[in-house]
Amino acid sequence: MKKLVLALLTAAVMAGATFAAQGDQYINVKAGLGVAGNVNSNEEGSPAIDYSTLVSFSVGGEYLYGISNIVSIGAGVEYVFPTKVHVGDDVKVSYFPVYATIKANVSENKDFFLKGNFGFVASAYHSGANLTPNDPELNLEGSLYWAVGFGYEFDKTWSADVMYSSYGSGVNNDNYTFTKVGISLGYKFKI
Repeated sequence: MKKLVLALLTAAVMAGATFAAQGDQYINVKAGLGVAGNVNSNEEGSPAIDYSTLVSFSVGGEYLYGISNIVSIGAGVEYVFPTKVHVGDDVKVSYFPVYATIKANVSENKDFFLKGNFGFVASAYHSGANLTPNDPELNLEGSLYWAVGFGYEFDKTWSADVMYSSYGSGVNNDNYTFTKVGISLGYKFKI
């Protein structure tokens, strides 16, 4: 799975470089707020448990290339700052996904858009005893990351989007999934 995601990301970046003379290119720097979050813990030999999270904060960046007047493709990264989980102890989760992205304008003047991300959690970290087996601080193996949502562009420079995101991670046979509904604000730098 890891090789497939890396191949898709490489293809997206190469496609952007190949078509560089044909479309708009820009880097979108983003800051986000996760307003509804949840961690699903599926440890071997135990029933799955869901934990809610406090508000999460994230920063990220995306390279996007317009392959037509409607569709842009690219690649991005995001860092979700350590977020407290409601389980009694001081448990926190943090994720760093790398992904390919596609954006489609759905209005005539290109303000409203739909967006999807697909990639891999490059790094995941949990601290606190309740979410990790044996070790209170644990770096986890990354797994699948995906997100879908919609947004609006202001003045072709600023953008806001609402995304539903899922971040997978695990160690041995113990799997965790962090999901959130996030709102982010981005600023576009044309290249």
